Order: sequence, then C-alpha cells, then structure tokens
Amino acid sequence: MPGKRTAGVDAAGNPVANCSPKRIMPGSSPDSDPPAHSAQYTPLEQQYRDLKAQYPDTILAVEVGYLYRFFDTDSQVAAAVLSITSNPGPHMCTSSVPAARIMVHIKRLVWAGYKVGVVRQTETAALKSTGPDKYAPFKRQLDELYTLGTWIDSSSDLGLCEPEAIAPAYLLCLVERPLTSIASDWDRVEIGLVLLQTVTGDIIYDCFTDSLTRHQLEARLSVYTIAEIVLPSDTSAPTRRCILHHAQQSGALNQPTRIEYLNPRSVHSHDTLGQLIAQPRQSNDQGPSLALWLTLPSAVHRAAEYLWAYLQPFGLHRLLCQSANYAPLHSKVYMQLNATALYQLEILANKSTRTPHGSLFWVMNHTKTPFGRRLLRQWISYPLVDPRTLEQRRAAVDELLTSSSEVVNDIKLLLAPTPDLQRPLTRLLVKKITPPELMHFMGHVRRMCTSLEQLQRRNYFKSKMLQLKPEQSAPVWALLDDFDRTCDPNALANYQLPGIWKNSQDFPLLTDLKQQLSTIYSQLEAYLREQQALFPALRLHYVDVNAIPYQLEVTNCHAGHVPPDWIRVSATKHRARFHSPWLVVKLHEKQQVEDRLADAARQAFVAYCEHLGNMYHSIKAFLTVIAQLDCLYSLMVLARQGGYVKPTMTYNATSIHITDAAHPILRALMETEAYIANDVDLASESVRAMVLTGPNMGGKSCYAKSVALICIMAQMGSYVPASEATLGTVDAIFTR
Repeated sequence: MPGKRTAGVDAAGNPVANCSPKRIMPGSSPDSDPPAHSAQYTPLEQQYRDLKAQYPDTILAVEVGYLYRFFDTDSQVAAAVLSITSNPGPHMCTSSVPAARIMVHIKRLVWAGYKVGVVRQTETAALKSTGPDKYAPFKRQLDELYTLGTWIDSSSDLGLCEPEAIAPAYLLCLVERPLTSIASDWDRVEIGLVLLQTVTGDIIYDCFTDSLTRHQLEARLSVYTIAEIVLPSDTSAPTRRCILHHAQQSGALNQPTRIEYLNPRSVHSHDTLGQLIAQPRQSNDQGPSLALWLTLPSAVHRAAEYLWAYLQPFGLHRLLCQSANYAPLHSKVYMQLNATALYQLEILANKSTRTPHGSLFWVMNHTKTPFGRRLLRQWISYPLVDPRTLEQRRAAVDELLTSSSEVVNDIKLLLAPTPDLQRPLTRLLVKKITPPELMHFMGHVRRMCTSLEQLQRRNYFKSKMLQLKPEQSAPVWALLDDFDRTCDPNALANYQLPGIWKNSQDFPLLTDLKQQLSTIYSQLEAYLREQQALFPALRLHYVDVNAIPYQLEVTNCHAGHVPPDWIRVSATKHRARFHSPWLVVKLHEKQQVEDRLADAARQAFVAYCEHLGNMYHSIKAFLTVIAQLDCLYSLMVLARQGGYVKPTMTYNATSIHITDAAHPILRALMETEAYIANDVDLASESVRAMVLTGPNMGGKSCYAKSVALICIMAQMGSYVPASEATLGTVDAIFTR
C-alpha cells in the first residue's frame, strides 16, 4: 500500500535500524554497537557510540540543546517505557524529550528497573566559539547515574508524605569465601553483607556461615525489600541461584531486583578500604574510624569495599563515611522476627493486597512526619528486649498521656505539616541538593528546632526521650547561623546561584567575574548614550525581545537612517530593532562572562554543600529526636483509644497473663461489630503450652495471633488491647 512502511526500510526503500520497541530486562546489557554501515556516523552519533562503549549496560540520555535524545537500543527502551516515538535514521533510531522534563522521564525509566545515565554538555556556545575546536561538536560526559537502589527523590517530588505502599528499599552488597582448603569448594562459605538504604543513609551489616543450600542467606534476603544487589563476578553458583531466585520473587515497586556484577580486579585497584577510612578525616565527617573497622569481620570489610567502588560513579560513596549509621543485622536488644513472622502476623502489610491497610502498622500509625513513620516501622519490626530502653519508651508515653491538651497541640503543630527531611539531608551529603530545596530544608529545620526548644522551656519533660539536650541543638543552631550569614534565601528560592552569597569576598573568583559583568553593563549604557548623542533624531533605546537583549529600537520611518553596518535583528509593523557590530562583540563578551560566572557559582554552591554536609551527623541526630517524638505521639494517640491498657512487664519471669485479649487488627477493622475477647494464662512455672482445637474458621489462628501481636506491642512500648496484661519479655516469635 502507498505510504506504508515495513520494518527495516524507510519510505524511499533505504535500510534503517529496526526501531520497534522491545523489552530489555533490567540489569541486562543491550547491544552497544549498531550494525556497521558504509556511511559515516555523524559526530554526535560517534560521540554516543564512544560513551555507550564505556557504559554498555546504561540507558544514556544525551543533552542536545533544549532536548535530551536517546539513540539506538536506548531509544527503543525509552519509546517502550515513556510512550514516545522512536524515529528511524540512516544509522540508528532516535527519540527525544524536553530538557525541562528530563528528571520526570529519568525517574520513570529508573522505576522500570533500568540503569540510566544523564550525559550533559560540558561547555557553552559562547565559550566554545572562542576555542580552537569551535566547529567540533559540544564536549559531553556522563554527569549523573541512577538506578532504583541509588535513586533519592527530592522532598518536593513526594510532597508532604511518603507513599506508604512503598517500603524502604535497600541496596545490598555481599561477598563470600570458601571455608575449606579447596578454593573451588563452595559448599560451606562465609558470607559478609552490607545493606544500604540511600534515603536515610542507614547501613546494616552481617557476617555468617552458610551451607550449600544457602538457607541462611535466603532468610536474610526475605526480611528486607531489596531494590538492587551488587555481587562480585566470581560469585559461586549456589549463591547466584539463591540470589536469582529471590530477585525474581520480590523487589521494590513490584519490579525484579536488579543485579550488578563487579570485577574483583577493579575493586582491588581502588584501594577502597584505605579511602573509606581516610575520607572522613579529609572532610571532617564523623566517619567510620579505625576502631570501628577493627571490630568488623573481614568479610564485611570486603563487602564495604565493593559497595564503595560501586557507589563512586553515582557520587554516593560518602554515605559509607558515617559510622553512626552502621548497625548489626542481629542484636540482643531486639526481639527476633523473621520474614515469615512479619508476613503471617501481618505486621507491616496485610496478606491479601500487600498494603499497610489491615496491618499492625496501620493500626498503630498516627505519626505526622514521613521520617517518623519510617522510624515507627522500625520500632514495630524490632520490638525491644532490653529492659532499660523499653522502660524509657513506656515512661515517655505515660508522660505524654498525662500532659495537658496544650502540650499535645504544641507537639501536633511542631510535627505537621513536614516533608521528608531525611531525603534532602542525604542529598545534601552527596551534593545533589538544589538551591530551592536547600532553602526549604533549612527553613523546616529552623522551625522545628525553634518549636521544640520553646516546648522544652514551657514544659519540663522528665523522660529522657522527650528532652532535647543542648549538645543536640547547639550544632544545629550553629549550622543555621552559618547559613544565615552566608546565603540569601530569596536568591536560593529563585535559583539565582551567582547572587546567593551575602559576602562575596569569600569567593574571589565570583567577585572578579561580577566586576567584569558590571563593567560590561556600564559600557553598554555608555554606548547607548553615545549613540543617542550621535543620532538624536532616531530616539534610540534598548529593548529585550524574544530573549535577545540590548536591541536598539527605532521607528520604521527612521530605520533607513541607521548606519549601514547595523544588523537588523527583528521588526514589527511600526518598529525595527538593530545590533551594531560593537554590540555584537560586546554581547558575545557578556555571554562568555555570564557563562563563566554561572559555572563558578555552581562550583561554589557544591563546595558550600560539602561544607554543610560535614554537619550531617548532627542534623540527623536532631531529626532522630523529632522522629522519636513523632513515634511517641503516635503511641500516645493509640493509648487514648478505648480498650487499651498499659501492660505490666515482668523482666525476671517468663509469663503471659492477659485478660480480655483482643486482636488489634480485627478490632480496628470490625468497627461497629462487637469483638469477643479471650483470656490467656501461660507461665514457665505452671501452664507452659496450650493446644487449641475446634472447627475451621472457629478463631484458633486469630486467638494465637492476638497473643503474638500483644507481645510485640508491649515490647515496643505501646499499650495493648486488653483489660489487664502482665507479660514477660519474649526474645523471638516464630510462625509456620
């Protein structure tokens, strides 16, 4: 049929690349080299081919003017995911998106499971025109790299709340070594793993021995939502099978978990352990000291080295330099709840829809902030066994319960509305924060610090968990004072980087460039006065039209009297606008200075972010205080509901005595219907076990689960749904 195109042939019958969208699995390597043709590649296409050869497993978005373009197989992926057109070309198909919306499209590609790189132009047209290669294509390089495990949303992307359906996802790195003298025998291995949550910077580590079935590894993988896994390329076959099985079964955003393999030789060449320990000393971070690393197993050292090497291209390796963020996977101060128990008891999500509604977290969640909500999930997942910490929580909840309504209202005003401040804090540490985001972040920190100190002055709390210590607030105020002395908030809000500095003497290069720009502005005004004196009849004046500045405007009746070397730029029915040769040269000089000023301002802002990032530990400690207050407020709201009682804890005796025990989730779901409560009486000295019998759907499972949930609630410091409860501490709960 006329006008119909077949695959591989354009309208003229010439062969073209096959541009039909096809699915490329996340983590796979699309062909980087298109088929060879007799025709030569354009300079831009060759530039893309060179970059693709360096990053074969990455979808590259290449900045070209006001667009970002995808080429070849990257174009096919972008067309399928973004629902855009992939256009055929002589050598490779292409697609494009507007530059203003690039991060929206990058996020969609990342959330689809791909590794995406942003290739930016490293020079401007004005600066390039004066160089020896002014006719060559713009220089470009990979500027940003993203995967689902390394993606950190800005707080503005999420609004004031975090989607509860999205559990915090981790980036996992693990290494192994055989425990036998035979290097090829991988039946028994020692495995070291490091889990990093990039949003909060939290790091969990573990080292354990596993058998051929890798059941210990599988148990650990099932506990966490893992977005990405980093493995050495020489990982054994049993471990790979376990990892691949888990990757296909679960992942963040219902996507298969992405797996990245690193060459062990490339990791050795980085001397990463030395860098990891030395980095904090160079930047004044409170990083992992030598004492910390001496306490960690060698397998954890090796896993951290791999993770450091992997995070460097993303610019996130500084997250590993915060020793306060390190925590062991297993600790004696917490109750042990494995993945099966979390699932069967519906602790964080219900079994039907896998959403928080209908879970214990849904019942107990009355938090106001996203980071408080995140901490409450952690409290529910890790109930306490340590009596001292548990009593501190219980005392704090009791104190809030007996506080006046004015105090409770002050706490509500302090907590809401607040965005997720841990995200911009992490983005500040890795120097990816934007100026408006920094301004809003500092504003929220100031408001919360002021409100919390006022609350402390008006109401003296006895509980340590409700007190803001001077050593916690002093560094935050010092940071805010430094920010006030340095930055102009209006310039930050408007993204005017050259004008954000109140004291430009701290940045001599910026001062020099601003002086050059001021001189050019003065010369332009002087030139206008000179031309007005030479041609008074023309009534010359400057206008800016269509983003072209300093156009000399005259009426059309005088347009024929301008000097012959003036260049007509634009015109209307009544007016004409010109640039003189002197203006063309001077405006080009002005553009060059503006480009250099913008580049210097960006570098100064990054340096200032690095300076602020040195206070990361202090700011995070302050946000932890706010998150704890939010969680305690949530437990207080739950305790005020009818039918809840404070349990009596017997730390020296193992017993469970509950009167009128209710299933907290079913009780909340039933609403108007009456729930039939039950009693429980178990103790190590008397009745140590119970056998439940009865017909199907008779309530046996509900009865058993209610006991387990009440124990969990009690050991996280909460009131429990019963009329009376006396409980001993439980160190673990197991389900089938």
